[in-house]
Amino acid sequence: MCPVVYHLIGAPGSEKRTVGLKLAELTGAVLLDNHLFRDAVYKPYGADGLRPSPAVWHPRNE
Repeated sequence: MCPVVYHLIGAPGSEKRTVGLKLAELTGAVLLDNHLFRDAVYKPYGADGLRPSPAVWHPRNE
């Protein structure tokens, strides 16, 4: 059996995750929500997706 990938694209708040959850339920697929990866990187810096991201120090910024 060939693997199948569903790649959902849409504006923020357009119910992509809801559709993905339903697809996973109906097909037995695994949902890889981008927030699993993104939040682990950005939340420690205070980024919430609503306001501009805070400045992050990096040696190249000196």
